[in-house]
Amino acid sequence: MGFLDLPNVISEGDLVMVRLGKSQFKPVTMQSGETLHTRYGSYPHNDMIGKPYGSQIPAMGDKGFVHVLAPTPELWTLSLPHRTQIVYTPDASYIVQRLEIRPGSKVIEAGTGSGSFTHALGRTVGTSGDVWTFEFHEVRWEAAKVELEQHGYKDIVHSFYRDVCSDGFQPASGVHAVFLDLPKPWLAIPSLPQYLELGGISRICCFSPCVEQVIETIKTLKECSWTQIETVEVSCREWIVRKEMRRTLEDVLKRQESFRERRSAIQQRKRKLEELEKQDDDDDSSVVGSPPNKDDIPYVDLYNPWGKGERIVKGDDRFQWDIFSAGERDIKSHTSFLTFAVLAPAPPKMKT
Repeated sequence: MGFLDLPNVISEGDLVMVRLGKSQFKPVTMQSGETLHTRYGSYPHNDMIGKPYGSQIPAMGDKGFVHVLAPTPELWTLSLPHRTQIVYTPDASYIVQRLEIRPGSKVIEAGTGSGSFTHALGRTVGTSGDVWTFEFHEVRWEAAKVELEQHGYKDIVHSFYRDVCSDGFQPASGVHAVFLDLPKPWLAIPSLPQYLELGGISRICCFSPCVEQVIETIKTLKECSWTQIETVEVSCREWIVRKEMRRTLEDVLKRQESFRERRSAIQQRKRKLEELEKQDDDDDSSVVGSPPNKDDIPYVDLYNPWGKGERIVKGDDRFQWDIFSAGERDIKSHTSFLTFAVLAPAPPKMKT
């Protein structure tokens, strides 16, 4: 199964994204008889095969659980083996939007790297589009090529081992958008026009971690007649929405009073237990009547309006709930600078 062909049920040989934690995923290829071992328990593949995607799978012995999810470029980005710095989803989504990439688009990517953004491009252009991706490092190119073919992009993404700065972008043609993730993108920019769509508007994005690279890139873009040049930086902060149990001041004060009553009851219980022990040791006890029994000593329960000590499911009708939202404390920022530009077709020559 590839990323573009997602059935509802897991089959043997499928790539499954096993969710171990909030942002922790492990890609696993289903093989009958195999077992996935994690810090959260062991999970036989046979327990996952035949289950719908999204299912919760209990560990052997019911000590934990995982969720099995269908593969997507976003989940692959969170779990792929890093061979280089990668393009994360906030940057990837913004780049696709700014370059106006859509189903049927033809795109050049130079700097395949770990293949994170390549997966996003392949899904966006679909079976009616083309992505030509180039990598100058042979080991990285071979690894990415194998992964892309395994994930169903063989007929969409065309992968080449080449230094585009010196050897160009053949056989790309009719290209609508260009993405350059190179140490020196300004060396590749001058040769681009021959591969772009004739008479169409072409767009480019250069992904550069250092501002010195940005300066040199912008200089070359201007020299090559690219316009609408803009450099941006994407910052991302997740906004978290959750339900919280309502706690009123009246309940808080009542619970504090309950603590005091229980403390007093514990002290009384302790004194009575000491009296019982003393009576057991004193055969000549002068106490008239039957000695008090331990079961007769009252035990005071705490006032518990919030289900303390219980496993409460959020939204439980026995309690009152409010919806709260808050942003993450840390802002995920600066993976790289994104420099965008547009190349418009040359205006027709005026007849004299």
